[in-house]
Amino acid sequence: MRLSCGTTQLILTTTQNLLETLRQSFPTDFLHIYTLATLKLLGNLPIKDLQITYTKSAISQLLPPIPLSKNTTTTFLTHLSTQRNAMIKFMKQYTQNDQDGIIFDGTNFVNGARTNPFTQKDYTPNQKGKTQIRLIYAFSRKNQTPIYLLVTPGSVSDKTAFNQALEEIDGKDGTILLDNCGLAVSAVNAR
Repeated sequence: MRLSCGTTQLILTTTQNLLETLRQSFPTDFLHIYTLATLKLLGNLPIKDLQITYTKSAISQLLPPIPLSKNTTTTFLTHLSTQRNAMIKFMKQYTQNDQDGIIFDGTNFVNGARTNPFTQKDYTPNQKGKTQIRLIYAFSRKNQTPIYLLVTPGSVSDKTAFNQALEEIDGKDGTILLDNCGLAVSAVNAR
């Protein structure tokens, strides 16, 4: 797969602010995160194809070299998953600037990966025995862009996950609307 130099240059030019924001929160890992995100944006590639695509793309000429073998990428992503404080710092730059409200959406999905620490048995009776992962997303109501993500084990209740999300983004004041399943779907002006 040959990635166009023009497309790559366009993405790199229009995301310079993102690169600087990443640098502030992840001073040693920002370039690796940025390169992975750019490659995924250009081609939603599986991990095993990242290195070959990177070396054949303009990204390898425009950015400093990054090790992207399957093993180094897996190791890096495992390391990155332990950097929650840096993730929160990064996301707060977006949540604190959003004065028009934040929309939350919680979901869970069945996952059979035994080595993933987030894969646990769901707590709800209708999913009893199924191993799942729970995700809480937040989006800017005005811009409709993602501004926050929380991954929790499937055994964590929606209420607990939502409370953690509000705590991490310093959500204190606002109106919270719930859907009929009890999942938090909207927190308007959640500060």
